[in-house]
Amino acid sequence: KNGNRYYNEGLQKWIEMIVCLRHSGITVEALVDYVKLIEQGDSTLQAREDLLKEQLALLETKKKNLNRSIKRLEHKIFLYESGEIKQGKSCFEEYKILDD
Repeated sequence: KNGNRYYNEGLQKWIEMIVCLRHSGITVEALVDYVKLIEQGDSTLQAREDLLKEQLALLETKKKNLNRSIKRLEHKIFLYESGEIKQGKSCFEEYKILDD
């Protein structure tokens, strides 16, 4: 009536797991595969572990790239704040972006 939804504890845990995995960047397709594996029971334990390890590896790669971008931005901001930024200086040369 007032728009509130009530879920039992088991369903709440499923929702929390789905939200957690989605926030971690797991694709909907991978999430669907994971849920199907869970529904198949213990015979899929290794497949579930493998799927989660694959997702973790993808996140680690994203994390590495994100950290590299953050460092570059922090350095660039420092150059502006310190007055060291020079006109005509190429970011591509400074960071060897084309070599990445």
